[in-house]
Amino acid sequence: MQQPTSKPGLSLRGHLYILLAVLIVTTLISFSAVFVFFSGKGAQNLGWQLQEQTMQQTQRQLRNYLQSATRINQFNQNLLETGLIAADDYRAWALQFARQVRLFEHISYITKAAPDGSWFGLQSTDELRFQRLSSTGNYYDTPFSMNEPLGNEHLQGVENLALQRDWLKKFTAISNFLRSFRLTGSGALMVLDQQQRLVASSAFQSPYKKTASGKQRLQASEYGNAMLAAVGRFLTQQTAELRLGQHYEVAWQNDVLQVLVEPFRSATGLEWLLVYTVPREDLLAGVNEGRNWALLVGLLMTLLASLLAGLMARRWTDPISRLATKVGAVRWLNLHQDFTESGSQVREVQQLGTALQHMQAGLQSFARYVPRDLVRQILSQGEVAQLGGERRLVSVLFADIQGYSALAEQLDPEQTIQILNQYFQAMQEVVVMYGGTILEHLGDSVLAVFGAPNILQNHATNSVRCAIDMCDALEALNQRWEEDGIATLWESGRLRMRIGVHRGTVVAGNIGGTEYMKYGLIGDAVNVASRLESLNKEYNSQLIISRQVYEHLDQDVAEQFTLCGMVSLKGRTQQQVIYTLNTCQGKRSSD
Repeated sequence: MQQPTSKPGLSLRGHLYILLAVLIVTTLISFSAVFVFFSGKGAQNLGWQLQEQTMQQTQRQLRNYLQSATRINQFNQNLLETGLIAADDYRAWALQFARQVRLFEHISYITKAAPDGSWFGLQSTDELRFQRLSSTGNYYDTPFSMNEPLGNEHLQGVENLALQRDWLKKFTAISNFLRSFRLTGSGALMVLDQQQRLVASSAFQSPYKKTASGKQRLQASEYGNAMLAAVGRFLTQQTAELRLGQHYEVAWQNDVLQVLVEPFRSATGLEWLLVYTVPREDLLAGVNEGRNWALLVGLLMTLLASLLAGLMARRWTDPISRLATKVGAVRWLNLHQDFTESGSQVREVQQLGTALQHMQAGLQSFARYVPRDLVRQILSQGEVAQLGGERRLVSVLFADIQGYSALAEQLDPEQTIQILNQYFQAMQEVVVMYGGTILEHLGDSVLAVFGAPNILQNHATNSVRCAIDMCDALEALNQRWEEDGIATLWESGRLRMRIGVHRGTVVAGNIGGTEYMKYGLIGDAVNVASRLESLNKEYNSQLIISRQVYEHLDQDVAEQFTLCGMVSLKGRTQQQVIYTLNTCQGKRSSD
């Protein structure tokens, strides 16, 4: 079966980052869209309301502003009728006019006239200086101050008093009044007459133009302020369909102007138009600023959320990474990992750690039933075990305990298995040390192979060194058993072992059926090793090796062996040259 390969993909931490980022960005976009939509609509409606309120305030203030002339006329009429100031007391009238002009800064001049057409008046030039006006002599007489005599002119037959405005000279008075309002951004107010000529404006551009006949008020469409001129042109086009009190939207440059037109009628018969213009950008300035702040806060929140997401992702994924590292160690049969200490507070991760701990316990048991190298190979390949094998040149070691049948007869089963377990443990440690693999324990026998399933260089020398050390390990066990008094349980006292080693070609692989199989060796080399082990009985030896093994030994190992000659092995027609670790002593007929 083809080994499964993992597809390259994004880590769990990466998926969590993306998920959290998408949620954050989606939330911010939705919030911003809703905020901009409702704020924009709300700002527009609020702008209309602000215009209406400003227009109402302007009408009240302008009406009060213009009514000051009526109040002055009425007051001066009362002075005349009650005789508090005589009609011909021009000095007293001049002083009274001067006080009133200075008190009401927007008043240009005050005059009084007689039935014969003669008149007398006073015009302000600055804060403390005035010009005397009369129907005799020059139109403008010498300026005088409040502290200077007015002269000896005499006026008679005053019929009425009149207050007039020099609109061209004192136009800025009303304009300054309009500028006193707290308008929105670059919003502007202008006052138009019925011919849509400028009366006043909160803008700073001049409201009149110079002609050959003098100064002339401008049409609103000719005004020097581009925004108000655009509104003036719009109003000129809408004259026939103009609805007072109606809101209008006028395209101007890259913006839209919100325009409110209201009528203004004074008690003295004035009929004007009040026009309040506000660029929509001004109305949305607060919204845009709020949006920018919202985006800035959103960005900061995104950064903060990203940091938090990173911390949370690390908190979630680090335990999984540690588990993955430990699982990787298990793959190489390092079966001493602690999966229960994942460091995670996530219940599913804790459950995964517990399940992996149980899996490791099962593998530990499994590795004791199957050769460790084979388990490591299966885990590392990640494949399902299949029947079959491959040809290998290996060294096969076969060993058992001399006189085991009598030993088993003398001991209880519990004592026998205790002795065997200690013996097998000692033998296993030696075999593993030399790179061998124990395939089977048959009673007291040990079948080990060197060169399978893992390839082992110089496996002949390793197998023979292993055999010599196995004999030494048994001697160490005998000494321990004697010290513990266990050796007294059997008659022979000290145990001996017989070992046969042969080198040859075998098929190493899985043998059995689909439900049960085991790793084993098939080939004559296994039979020869078994026959050489049995041959130790005849030579009263512990270790016999074949010529095929001897010829591949390192020099220092080969020097420890003696040629015993050529023998016939049971069940084989071909004779075999053998070597023993000790001097040949001839055949023996008894066990």
